[in-house]
Formats: sequence, C-alpha cells, structure tokens
Amino acid sequence: MGQYKVFLLCDSQGERSATSRLVGATPEMEKETMSEGKYKNAVNAFLIKDGDKNYLIDTGYGRELLHNLAELGLKPTDIDKVILTHMHGDHIGGLLDGDKAIFTNAEIIISNAEYEANADNERLTKISAAYNQKVKLIDPKSLQTDFVEGINFVRLYGHTPGHMGCLLKSGEYELFIWGDIVHVEPIQMPYPSVAVIYDNDKEMAVKTRYEVLRYVAENKIKIAGMHIAYPAIGSIEKADKPDNYIFIPEKD
Repeated sequence: MGQYKVFLLCDSQGERSATSRLVGATPEMEKETMSEGKYKNAVNAFLIKDGDKNYLIDTGYGRELLHNLAELGLKPTDIDKVILTHMHGDHIGGLLDGDKAIFTNAEIIISNAEYEANADNERLTKISAAYNQKVKLIDPKSLQTDFVEGINFVRLYGHTPGHMGCLLKSGEYELFIWGDIVHVEPIQMPYPSVAVIYDNDKEMAVKTRYEVLRYVAENKIKIAGMHIAYPAIGSIEKADKPDNYIFIPEKD
C-alpha cells in the first residue's frame, strides 16, 4: 500500500453459531445467508509497517500475537505504537503480561470518548499504569472529513462509545481498518440493520455501519475487519437490493 505494508495477525478463526448474537435478524434472513445459522468468524489484529516504524492496530486476545510478530521478525520492543479501536477484551488482551507492559517501547493510542467511557474500568487502569502513562488520547474525525495522506483516525461510535477505525492513505492506495463495524459478515453485509448483542448503542451502531458501507463502496476503498474470516481484507460492493452490500475477499 504505497509507503505502508499491512499484515493480518490472526488470533483465532473458526465457525460459530450466530443466532444468539444477532439483534433484529429474521429467520428468513438467517436462512438466506447462513447454513444452519453458523458463520465463519475470526479475531484479528493488524500490523502496519511504515519504513522502520511498526504500528499495531489492536492486539486480539494476545493468544497468537507474539508468535505472529516473531514470524515477521519482530519483537515486542519493535512496536512503536498500539492503536486501540476500542476497549473490548478481544482487542486489548495482548497488551499486558499480568500487570506488566508487553510492548515496553510503545505509545498506546485510544479515543477520548472510549477512554472516558472506561474511566472506571480496571483493565484500563492497569494498562495506563503498566505503560507508565504513555497513553495518548485523540479525537477521531467524522467520515465527512477530507482525509489526508497518512493514518487517519475515524469516529465509528455505536459499537462502543468511542469505537474508531484507521483509514490509511498513501498515494492511490487506501485501506480502512474498521474495527468492529461487522461481526457476522454473511448477514450484516446484505442486511446492515442487524445488530449484535455486543453493541453498546445498537441504533447508532446500525447507523454507523450503513454510513461506512456506503462510504467505502462509493469511494472504492478496501477494508480490513477484526472479525472477518481470512483473508479479512477485501472490497465492498453494492448488492442488487437497496442498502445491501457484499464483501469481495482480497485474493492471495
């Protein structure tokens, strides 16, 4: 991607039952989109290499993170920044070893809104203490922003109060690492009105999903998702029904 190299760091992947996780899905929707109500799911993080700088986008649970980094020839001390899309456990689980920082040279980046919403969260307290207050709070921009070259932080509120994504721009290349805009890809792409039980504000999460899908489809921007099965990166196209979309996985 121009000046950047982007790597998928898969923490886990498998098949899950969707029915207990969905909000607003009809039996007809489930029957149309998923065989026996099951779908392929993943927990992903991403690494952005910018020259000699290394940026992690989330950490997953941390189960495979250090192994995946080692496969790329990287040690925890090689990570310069850890950008957190939000504070759920499957996105921050790789930050600590007990109460100690794993990425000892890294700055932690999180949105102001997410930090404030988790001010009383014990995990956030431990993270702040372990990283010796190297926590940088930022205010993500709205999708209506005229984004510039580089790594742009984008406001994607709804799933959590301060959920955000990262839009990379380098010359003609663009990639939107969108965090948890979609959890159950087979049904939430064609039916963005379907929420999941994990959404903090389900109405806002649905509104944000519609906006994001429309934005990336119209602007032909590739996306990367934390819960989209391998290869987790691809394109979004309009389907044959209004406000319905399909995901086209990137080819190996």
